Amino acid sequence: MSIRSLFRGRRRALGLAVVMLLATVVAPLSASAYYMGWPNGHWPYSGGGLHVHYSRGCAGTFYGAAGDAASGWTATPTPIWYDEVGSPPCNGGVYNGYVDIYSTYQPSVSWWGWAQAYTLHTVCDFWFFGCLSSHQVLDPSWNETYAAGQIMLNTAKANSGNYFLQVGDVTHEMGHILGLAHAGAYCGCGDPNSYYSIMDYLNWSYNRPRTYDINTINYLY
Repeated sequence: MSIRSLFRGRRRALGLAVVMLLATVVAPLSASAYYMGWPNGHWPYSGGGLHVHYSRGCAGTFYGAAGDAASGWTATPTPIWYDEVGSPPCNGGVYNGYVDIYSTYQPSVSWWGWAQAYTLHTVCDFWFFGCLSSHQVLDPSWNETYAAGQIMLNTAKANSGNYFLQVGDVTHEMGHILGLAHAGAYCGCGDPNSYYSIMDYLNWSYNRPRTYDINTINYLY
């Protein structure tokens, strides 16, 4: 490890400790935050860094924005690290242990993107005084421990000419994959008259996680 990397790691650790302390101080704010599936809807976490593996090879024109959005979450003083891995076949599939980002062109719909978390369940194939054979399946769920995720981005709403909004779009959906629900005017909760969260409507003011998002993540993990 280089000296530069060592100092970067120490700065991140110090920043994380400070924000964790602040999150404790502002617990009433975090406790009132909106999550996709409180209290069990999140990735397994036991301390340290939470490494979420994601792929963007199927993201189309969102490829660059997906990388920037992942870096934006990783740069926050939270346990979150979005780590890029190899890309799966671009067939819309869901793969255990990964968050796969896809793109589609849907001009007739209103959504800019959507996300879905998945939980790993064991299904018994043959029962005779106990389960003799079984297999595992990934079921869509926001309320149980996450094992995989999928993000779909609409190129008809944000294209390469709107790169700033593209980054905000992916950052928003990555927030869902971590367990965050909508905030502000988007959900009619909090202060609907001011933008304070990346989980609100997309806007031209910011496209990265805000202090509110950092606090809610640190409260969840």
